[in-house]
Amino acid sequence: MVVGTKVYDKLREEWLRTRLVNGIGMMSPHAQTSKVESFHNILLHFCPKLLVYSYQGMKCRLYLAVLHWNENCDRAQAVDAEGNPVYRLKYPRSKEGGHTVERVLTAGTCGK
Repeated sequence: MVVGTKVYDKLREEWLRTRLVNGIGMMSPHAQTSKVESFHNILLHFCPKLLVYSYQGMKCRLYLAVLHWNENCDRAQAVDAEGNPVYRLKYPRSKEGGHTVERVLTAGTCGK
């Protein structure tokens, strides 16, 4: 693309809009909390809040949760027999009848 052309100026104008720049900042992985929430869910699986554990018991369960998370957090996407990536449809209540396409991941090494 050549600097100073009409196309360049229009594209630059679009890219420098305040709403777009702020939106990109919100999409930053540093501001996402879904991975933290997922880890907390795994942590609750290993040490539920309704049960009381000794300090050593809680520490061991925390270590188990961390090991499980580190082993399974970045699983690859599953593929079918032909080598195509596998997807599934989800129908969350928040979409009110709409659907979302979700990647299917390979099976975890342990757990559910």
